[in-house]
Amino acid sequence: MSFSYFFGGDNLKTLIWFVFYLVLSLYVGFFVRDIAGQPPLYSTIDNFVELTTAKMYSDPQYFAQGAKDISKNFMLSDENAWLVRTWPPGFMALEGAILYVFGDDTYFLLPLIILSAFLSALLFSLMRKYALYYVSGFIASILPLAFLLSPHFRLFILEPYGLIFGESFAILFFLISLILCSYAALKNSYKQAAYGGVFLALSAYFRSQFELIVTFMLLWCIAIYIITKIKYLAKYLSEYEVDSNIRVLAVYTSAAVLSMLPWRLLNDFSWVSTKHLVFKNASRTDAELYSIGGGWLVTGKSNIACHVNENYCGNPGKMDFYLSFLKHPFEWLFQKALILPDYWFSSLKSFTIPNDQPFLYEHIFNIIYIVMLASIIPMLVLIKKNKLFLTYFWQNASFMSCMTIVYILIHFESRYFYSFKIFTLYMFLVLLIPIIQKKNNVSQHDK
Repeated sequence: MSFSYFFGGDNLKTLIWFVFYLVLSLYVGFFVRDIAGQPPLYSTIDNFVELTTAKMYSDPQYFAQGAKDISKNFMLSDENAWLVRTWPPGFMALEGAILYVFGDDTYFLLPLIILSAFLSALLFSLMRKYALYYVSGFIASILPLAFLLSPHFRLFILEPYGLIFGESFAILFFLISLILCSYAALKNSYKQAAYGGVFLALSAYFRSQFELIVTFMLLWCIAIYIITKIKYLAKYLSEYEVDSNIRVLAVYTSAAVLSMLPWRLLNDFSWVSTKHLVFKNASRTDAELYSIGGGWLVTGKSNIACHVNENYCGNPGKMDFYLSFLKHPFEWLFQKALILPDYWFSSLKSFTIPNDQPFLYEHIFNIIYIVMLASIIPMLVLIKKNKLFLTYFWQNASFMSCMTIVYILIHFESRYFYSFKIFTLYMFLVLLIPIIQKKNNVSQHDK
């Protein structure tokens, strides 16, 4: 597949912009630090584990533990097999590959930053390709740089603290998959839809929450297809090029599901096995969680089921957990709503509990995200005549409904909202592009 096919436009100009995006992303990764005390670039895997242990961050420690095992044995030992029942294998495999190629004493953060910068440049270049269909070359080329203005994108995607949680790559793969899906729907390209589906699957291989998003995308795709077959409703959808959009979405989701099949087959058709932990923690009292060092779970309302339904305390169970919510929905939602502002407006220094005072610029950006989020529905209305309206409705419905359920049922952590904020920024930008297109609607592809 040629460079011009993937990015479109003039090869030289596209390459120049890609390199420009790459250099800027590398600069952020190597020199910008939105919070102090981040792991130094020259950290080895062992130095890094010591630092994160002091910070009480467990996920990166376990990823490093699995990575060292993979680098030596090409797979996890029986002793560490539980790791891939708790997290999907992608990030551990990536870190393990780095250690295998460069050795345990390598400065392993450097390859992670370079790869993250490369994927960021790829995302920006694909967004530029999409934007060139609507707007001038200058606007199309500058608009993706809005990501680098976001402190949450910089910290969570390109800086060491974000990289060591593995979600950086999951978010980048997810956003790349979305823009490929949009462009595929724009050009009726099943090949690009399939590529997008593969990137979507990669996001799930790096973070389990994206496996749930894939499920919601599939369900929403089926729901939209069924709605289009209802005669009474079909006549209202005739102007949205439903058939071509549905075919692209079907290819996109099918490619993702098929790409995820190998891990499902190896893992007894499950992705991760953490639900029992959710139910177990939900049934514990505050005192029990504090006794095992789970104060952050108490603050994030992990045991909210025990709070609203005393009978659930000490009696973990899947069905009773959901019944606790269904029987006490208002009290459940009220308790979550009370702590939501603290987590949304938390400092970048607070990855779990929002116990650090945010700076003014952090407050400003968190308010900007709210404004962008509130703008999404009006922006969808403004592009309702656009060919991509159905695709963007589907992307938003899938992501928003999935994350809403996650936030309702699962405990809060400050970093759990970072991917939501980054998605909001992405969606605002891609919806803004067709709104500001030139009145003559002439394609700007080669500008």
